[in-house]
Amino acid sequence: MLQYIFGLGSLVKGIKVQGKLPRERALYGMFFRIAWPAALEGLLIMMISSVDLIMVGTLGTDAVAAVGITSQPRMIILCFSRSLAVAITALTARRKGEGKKEELNTCLKQGMLLSVFLSTVILFVSMIFLKEILVAAGAHKEYLREAVEYGKYNMLALFFTGLSVGINAAQTGVGDTKIILWANVSGNVVNTVLNLFLIYGLFFFPEMGVGGAGLATVIGSMVSFGISLRSVSRRKTELYLWGSGGWRPDPIILKSFFRVGSSAFAEQIFERIGMFLYSYMVAGLGTVAFATHYICMNLCDVYYSFSQGMSKASSALTGQKLGEGRKDLAFISAKAGRRGGLILDLAAFLIYFFGRSLLMLIYSREFQVIELGSNILIFVAVCTFLQTQSMIYAGVLRGAGDTRYVAKYSFWDIAVFRPLLTYLLCFPAGLGIYGAWISLLADQFLRAYFASKRFHSKKWMEVEL
Repeated sequence: MLQYIFGLGSLVKGIKVQGKLPRERALYGMFFRIAWPAALEGLLIMMISSVDLIMVGTLGTDAVAAVGITSQPRMIILCFSRSLAVAITALTARRKGEGKKEELNTCLKQGMLLSVFLSTVILFVSMIFLKEILVAAGAHKEYLREAVEYGKYNMLALFFTGLSVGINAAQTGVGDTKIILWANVSGNVVNTVLNLFLIYGLFFFPEMGVGGAGLATVIGSMVSFGISLRSVSRRKTELYLWGSGGWRPDPIILKSFFRVGSSAFAEQIFERIGMFLYSYMVAGLGTVAFATHYICMNLCDVYYSFSQGMSKASSALTGQKLGEGRKDLAFISAKAGRRGGLILDLAAFLIYFFGRSLLMLIYSREFQVIELGSNILIFVAVCTFLQTQSMIYAGVLRGAGDTRYVAKYSFWDIAVFRPLLTYLLCFPAGLGIYGAWISLLADQFLRAYFASKRFHSKKWMEVEL
């Protein structure tokens, strides 16, 4: 049975082999050498973020809601830098596979210039209209003041995060995910330690409450950016910001950035619009329901972030192998990643399902929140299998530059289907927060289906960059 699922015969099924293949262990190792630092990075960051939420949770339900209501506007703003990051990863991975080092660094430099421009504009606009943005997100009067206080710091942190995302995307493209792990975990550790001092006012630090959590986030994001910048400022590294490759805009590279990045942006913005509407409707269910939902989403995002590491690995390997002219290895390595992910999915399912009451108890001491959240985590447990499959195969499509297809199904599934189903189940059907999580589960199923269908069609192999 194990050989049938994980063996080489299963991995090569459905693809014409073009040359010599590595052994099974090497195939799995090729994928997970890139995936484990990126996955561990996402896992540790979310765990540290969870610690932040636990600290804020001691300030009361209003504080949790104030921090939670900023999450969707923050993710919408990140759409710009993350869509550019998809293009940077796809192009740098392809150039690495082709062995074009100078063009590799040109992609990095021009990606950085675009990152600086976008981050500056976004910071200026978001600071001016912050209160209006939070009200539009569904913030209630009882915690709006705290939300604005936290949001100001969060917007500043996004400036440095946007720059880090651009550098880290290039590092992902060449397969160096360890430096990304080091940069982001270091910044988040600093964030967590400063949270402890600034939220509660320990030693000589002022007691700032929710504002202290925001200031700690800014300093942590600056540390992450500093480490990321240093990683491309050393002469002996594969990516060198100050070496060969031009800063002058290259029409060919910019055209590729736009073609891949615009579709990736459409995907990101459709997802964020859908999540914005989704969060807005859940916020309308009341403070207790929204606080519970935010805690459960945070726990769901822990494994989602882990899955993103595997998605980054599939993007990087796809671009590199297509650049080398080995379409078969691009296909086989993604299947190896999905097979290995099944074991991780099972482990996550068992933790979420059997440990759900304990997990909720860590975040809150309110009986209503714990009881409701324990039931919601059953949905989270089931989601683990679906989201890993959709993330890995969508990563292949992004790495190949086939982002238009991902944007199409993201629009219909996330921006249209999920909000509509959420409204129908939460309000007319009267299921409340349970309706919201049933719609999330349906959404994850459809994403996994569409990504898998496109992957097995092999049309993504023909995209030129």
